[in-house]
Amino acid sequence: MSQAHIDLPQLPFWLLRMAAQPDLLPRFVHNPVVFAAWYAPIAAALEWPADVVAIQTAQRGKKMNLERMSSLLKQVNYATDSSSRDVEYMRSILEGLAVHDWVAAEPQAFLELVNAALRKFSKHYDFILDKAKNNFSHRVQELVDCLELTDLERDLLVFGVASAVSDELRTILSRLDQSNRLAPEVFAGIFGVSVAELAGALAETSPLRLSGLLRTRGTLNRYPVVSEFWIRVLAESPEGLARTLTEPIVFRPTSGVPARLPSDDLDLAAALVANASEPGVNLMLYGAGGLDKQGVLRELVERTNRNAHRLAKLESSYGEEPTIAYIAQRCLPTVDKAALLVLDRPDAILEAQPSGYMAKMFGLEVDPGQVAPFDELILTSNPLPTVWLSANVSSLSPDTVSRFVFHAGLQKARREDRRAQLERTVKGLDLSRETEEALLRLEDVSGVQLEAGMRAARLFGVQTPSEYEAALLQAVKRSLKALERGTSPKAKECVTQYSLDFLNCAGRFGPKQILTALTRTPKGSICLYGIPGTGKTQYVEYLAQTLGKRLLAKRGSDIMSKWVGETEKNIAAMFEEAESEDAILFLDEGDSLLGDRNKAHASHDVSKVNELLAAMERFTGIFVLGTNLFEGLDTAALRRFTFKLQFLALTAEQRWEMFLNEASLRETQEGISEADKARWSEELIFMPNLCAGDFATVKRQCVLLGESLSPDEWIGQLQLECQVKSRAQAQPGAPRTTVV
Repeated sequence: MSQAHIDLPQLPFWLLRMAAQPDLLPRFVHNPVVFAAWYAPIAAALEWPADVVAIQTAQRGKKMNLERMSSLLKQVNYATDSSSRDVEYMRSILEGLAVHDWVAAEPQAFLELVNAALRKFSKHYDFILDKAKNNFSHRVQELVDCLELTDLERDLLVFGVASAVSDELRTILSRLDQSNRLAPEVFAGIFGVSVAELAGALAETSPLRLSGLLRTRGTLNRYPVVSEFWIRVLAESPEGLARTLTEPIVFRPTSGVPARLPSDDLDLAAALVANASEPGVNLMLYGAGGLDKQGVLRELVERTNRNAHRLAKLESSYGEEPTIAYIAQRCLPTVDKAALLVLDRPDAILEAQPSGYMAKMFGLEVDPGQVAPFDELILTSNPLPTVWLSANVSSLSPDTVSRFVFHAGLQKARREDRRAQLERTVKGLDLSRETEEALLRLEDVSGVQLEAGMRAARLFGVQTPSEYEAALLQAVKRSLKALERGTSPKAKECVTQYSLDFLNCAGRFGPKQILTALTRTPKGSICLYGIPGTGKTQYVEYLAQTLGKRLLAKRGSDIMSKWVGETEKNIAAMFEEAESEDAILFLDEGDSLLGDRNKAHASHDVSKVNELLAAMERFTGIFVLGTNLFEGLDTAALRRFTFKLQFLALTAEQRWEMFLNEASLRETQEGISEADKARWSEELIFMPNLCAGDFATVKRQCVLLGESLSPDEWIGQLQLECQVKSRAQAQPGAPRTTVV
């Protein structure tokens, strides 16, 4: 940004004060290059004596092109960049080099000249500033008022802008610094304050430095500057800082899964926001990244009669988020007394702590009780209530998180809530009853997906309402698939005639007793173990259907992660989802998460078991763990399960009864000869580990092939299935089984 866009009436005043300082005067007198750099921007402000006017007139009468002037300046070691310097500036430098001869000969006269000009500027300083008022000066004054800056801090802010946009000021400071490093006394003299006052205004904990408005840029520029982003904001914000940095939130449908806040948390959060009459009211609402937080936020705003604002999306604002948030908190109340600021991504504003993995890799010591000065400032002094939305608070230091006055975890909206919300949306679409029901079955569909689906259906160019509705359904389903929603394992189709009578279980309490107990009190944990195919998964699905609950099925592979700490997070999220859905949680292949801690090879193998056990203790619903590898489970953890139920191969009686059902012999069993009955019964009995799953496999073969098998063919296929299992179980590492 060039100086042409920003008027800096303070610049001549600073330059005169600079030359009037006893410590700097010798540098101007003895160094022509330093004097010429100072002379170029200030010459017109001084009333030069006749001798100097004659020198100036002579210099201005010389005819020189750009190349000639550059050559002359290089001879005195004054490097120039002709692409960034105009002819007039280079002519002024050459003129200053000529005038320096007079200054070197008359240093006292030069000092008197400077002091006279300084007295004149001081007398009319306020008038000069008032006359130069423009958009930039108004925005600076707005910052001064919002941040409660002192006059010195205001001058330092403008000086930081000048250091960034004024080539002339940077050149002077650079030349002075090269000749002899500038002492703090020099800058104190420029601003007319003591060194102690200047040090306090530029301390790391000062508002200008702590907010990030003033910063140093590299090692070559050791004095504070203001970033290009903030210079543009100050120069190009005709509507004011608050309206530039923030924008009202317009609640629209999103692609996220609707979230909810427990009623008691929502009541407390609303009361805190509504009664926020003191600084430092910050609320942290956190939940999984895929959750749509708009509904919760809308309800919070409606309850508090506040106007929700968020940070505007501004060009080239990367890295400026902390400063933008800090200033927005203080400027927004000036235009809206009932404002509520909503900040996304706290990790981009607050200081993030390194992950445990990074800390171990690089040997970093993380002090959980340490809070960054900026974090403390923005969380304790904000004048308006602020709601922070986060997907995960673990990236922040514990002490930073503890400074929020209220924390609440967002949960996935209950199934009935999501259905009611979806039903309200679908009812307004003027669709057929069949299409409405089909959409309502897609529980995780969002409003924005419906909008996109309707747009796609229109663009398909269909002719009839039925074609439009078919296109809408297709577009919505494809959207759900792309977002990997609605892909949770569903209940497998039961191709055989299911009955609890076909479960052979070992334990004090059987499947029917457990079902009765859970019907009476739907809370507890169950460990189902046994060889594959014995009906563990089918039993869990039957429990959910009988109890009228949704089944949330997860596999150990869904939860395990190669990243340290991620598995524990997935375990916690799994239980939170089941809690919010009031669903039965079924963890299949649970042995991968509940292995014996005594045989653990790494600390994270122990921590995932601890996390699972802790989550089980907190869970208020029904948790079922299924495994084929019971021997590998943590023995101390097994006592945490309310019921432990072993599933065995079918008994001789169960095998015969299932054979009658699936081979379609139930209706004609009276006609079976004793010889066939004895032969089939004997063959069924001697099949190793024959399970209900084997009958289901053969039945699926029949369905897919469209064929019916004779009783002997059924026996043959069941024998093949058992032989395959026997060969697999004979492999090293296969689980031990019992032949029944």
